[in-house]
Amino acid sequence: MALPTVSFLLTAYQHAPFVGDAVRCVLAQDYQPLEIILSDDGSSDGTFDIIEEVASEYQGAHTVVVNRNDENLGEPEHVNKLVGLARGNILIIGHGDDLAMPQRTRRLVESLTVQDVSLVSSNAEMIDGAAAARGLLSNIAASRNVGLDVLLGGGWNSMMLGASFAFDRAVHDRFPAATHQDLPLGGWDHVWPFRAALLKGMYYVAEPLLRYRQHSQSLTTRIADNTSGRLALAETIMAHDINAMTHRLKDIIHLRREESDSGQLLAVQQKLQRQMLQATIRWTRLRNRMLVDGLRPTWVDKEVLDAKPVLEHLKLKPEVPETASAQPLGGDCHGIEH
Repeated sequence: MALPTVSFLLTAYQHAPFVGDAVRCVLAQDYQPLEIILSDDGSSDGTFDIIEEVASEYQGAHTVVVNRNDENLGEPEHVNKLVGLARGNILIIGHGDDLAMPQRTRRLVESLTVQDVSLVSSNAEMIDGAAAARGLLSNIAASRNVGLDVLLGGGWNSMMLGASFAFDRAVHDRFPAATHQDLPLGGWDHVWPFRAALLKGMYYVAEPLLRYRQHSQSLTTRIADNTSGRLALAETIMAHDINAMTHRLKDIIHLRREESDSGQLLAVQQKLQRQMLQATIRWTRLRNRMLVDGLRPTWVDKEVLDAKPVLEHLKLKPEVPETASAQPLGGDCHGIEH
């Protein structure tokens, strides 16, 4: 039986310190046949030059496509463009500051096929900017299906790491394309799993298949205000979650129209709307508490926020710290020769 056609989409922006190793790890994938699309979103720090140099040295069997956007499109439009370029029926997501294990593509494709689901995520080893191991992202030690009940049960959880996703392209193609106006700070972690659950389902692989890097300028670090305190962090995360819920609502309304819904999708939509109301109430209470505590909302330029130091105690923590990990993964991405 022919193996599925797969495209690995590596997106990069201002990743010059990390992207060389990220590209080498993608090129070291042990799955065939594999199309690899390496794309820079208009960086000004030399990211594209590094991508081009490493790709030009590759002598392997993968099909490699190098793309550079003339201007910064932002994450949603960048992904949309690469999905349009991709020829694979299965799409693997990668970022220019993370390191994929050589077996990552193979294991994700196996899980998608065997479990017959629309999207697969995996565990990850967290690393810092110097690639020092911090521990495992998730303490969920057994692979499992992830149902709508889990996705609608709260905000983000460690089975929803967007950097770890692989999915059937229907997860993208059957829904309206997201734009920077819809998801200005990303949000695929919330959107793609929900779409997948509405289609054939989602599956989580407990094996860590990438080294997930956290550094001072990573999107995860800067997606909320990690510089002011717990209340400000909670408020911005809640606002981000509500925006992601709004996009989920658009997706389910679209799918109901497409499928002449008989009632099951309507029940999911009603549950989502109740969740949105509850989240909005919690967000309002957070805002009120901040005002009572003497804080006042303000907007600052992104450059100003990026220049402020991130508070260490507000960073995303590994659920299994390195000291408790039985078998630290170590190395860059196993098998890479510099």
